[in-house]
Amino acid sequence: VLRAHLRQLPRLRQAFHHAIDRNAVAQALGAELGEALPYEFVPGTIGYDDTVPFYEFDLEKARAMVAESGVATPIEVSLTVHSRDLDQQQAQIIQAMAAEAGFNVTLDVVEDVAWGEQVRINNDFEMATRQSGIQADPTTFLLNTWATEGNSAYHRADVPGLLDLIREADSSYDPEERQRLYVEAQQLMYESA
Repeated sequence: VLRAHLRQLPRLRQAFHHAIDRNAVAQALGAELGEALPYEFVPGTIGYDDTVPFYEFDLEKARAMVAESGVATPIEVSLTVHSRDLDQQQAQIIQAMAAEAGFNVTLDVVEDVAWGEQVRINNDFEMATRQSGIQADPTTFLLNTWATEGNSAYHRADVPGLLDLIREADSSYDPEERQRLYVEAQQLMYESA
């Protein structure tokens, strides 16, 4: 039932995003040196633009959005996470934060190969976390992350026009044009929650 709610109600996905204090997570897991990065891009890479909207921590807004959805709370959701210690710690923090907004998150902890099979290949999950690193040219990473099908697809989101923008950015040799296209792509990512 929740999978249908989350796929049909972007407001619930947005509410979940607003319920997570990414700065607190980064500080807790980064020995007070961590920094939250709200985008798929990091400073210094093509496509990074800090004017792109992102989901800021706003617990009251998250609670209001859940209430407006009409879905009874607590909203049950399963979070599939790697068995690595840091990933589990992150998931436990997310679990506690989401509870404050009306989500009851059950952790489905699986080892790396099983996570890949379950999430990337079989698309058998409600929510999942992933670890990523810094890449100078994000095209390949983004095409994998946002692909709608195939073994490399992470969440199989169907965001009209997104993959076209990413492919167009990849085919351009003009850095300003690529930057503009990646900013447009991030806007679509944001809007799809």
